[in-house]
Amino acid sequence: MTDINRNISNPQPDQPKAENRPIADLAKLILNQNRKRHRFLPQMEWGEPSWYILLDLFVSEVDGDETGLKAVAHRNNIPESTTRRYVELMIDRNLIAHSPAVGDIADQDLILTPTAKIALKNWIHDVLRSVNRQVQ
Repeated sequence: MTDINRNISNPQPDQPKAENRPIADLAKLILNQNRKRHRFLPQMEWGEPSWYILLDLFVSEVDGDETGLKAVAHRNNIPESTTRRYVELMIDRNLIAHSPAVGDIADQDLILTPTAKIALKNWIHDVLRSVNRQVQ
């Protein structure tokens, strides 16, 4: 086996394949942006389900999709009990509000608070700036 073939079939950590560079750069960008989330939303410290819920509510409001707890849980493949727990935490942290209807939170529409909307927009703009720097 030649050295070239050995390097292709068994790449060394200090010799990344050229074709993987764009993918690695994108992965690095995603990782860096994920690390920045706390800067934009310091009151959110619980990981991925809460992040999915916030992004889902942001997109759902624009798209006109249903924003009830069950719909959000279903779209994000998160159990309803877990979604409820995260939603309640985010309500306590003033990131999510619910419709003024009386009854169980599962039957109410969820909405992002202005604080959450501004933070998400700022984070998304930061992502776009980072992507534009990568492309140039």
